[in-house]
Amino acid sequence: MSYCVGWLCSLAWLGYLAGCGGIIGNLIHDCVLSYHPSSVAANNQWFPTIFAITALPIGGIFNSRLTYHFPALEGIMVVIHLASWVAFMVVLWMTSPIGDAKDFLLTFNNGAGWVSPGGATLIGVLMACSGLLAEDTSDASYTIPWSLIISYFVNAAIGLVAGVTVIFCAGDLNEVLSNGTQSPFVTIFHNSTQSKAGTVCHTCPYHDVLHVFANERNGNSLQANMAFARDDGLPFSYKLKHVPDAEVPQTAL
Repeated sequence: MSYCVGWLCSLAWLGYLAGCGGIIGNLIHDCVLSYHPSSVAANNQWFPTIFAITALPIGGIFNSRLTYHFPALEGIMVVIHLASWVAFMVVLWMTSPIGDAKDFLLTFNNGAGWVSPGGATLIGVLMACSGLLAEDTSDASYTIPWSLIISYFVNAAIGLVAGVTVIFCAGDLNEVLSNGTQSPFVTIFHNSTQSKAGTVCHTCPYHDVLHVFANERNGNSLQANMAFARDDGLPFSYKLKHVPDAEVPQTAL
């Protein structure tokens, strides 16, 4: 049983890391699609995969060479994230036509084919991360609960404002969803501003934040696989669990 759980955790973290790369690749592809709709990259769905494969090794470089700079980098990303959020909200408030409240608040579309609209709404909302945080935090019994409480209220306020804004400023949802982009907010912003350069420039900060997020997931995946390799659960565990003089398990990374 423990062997199966170890394999499940290792593969899950690797899949999660690949998913982060996919999000980054799709976002880059959406920028290309918005700026040059007729380009080769915009009309080939394998380009996001190429972008994702290119983006993920950056996390390995950060985790092997710049680990001690992560706290400062994360602080910078928080500032960039909040500044980008303010810019996104203000631009939509100033340029987007406001939709009808009845249509946007009382009409539900279960386009993915889930059993019920309620289930479709709640899919992916919850994520159990407190256990993972507790592994790497000093005085976890005090720090983790307060971090969760503060982040909950801050993110709830930001998410509420962003959600209401996007709901009323989205425009024609059928057009947004059928535009070919994997990130609908890119299409919403472009439809509101009618500016290709403005859309790409505004998307860049989110791309940077996602890169840092992927770098962190790279480290989490490393921890999970190192732990399993120390128990000799993975093929070539003797290589994966080896830590050279650089104090970073380069092979596992």
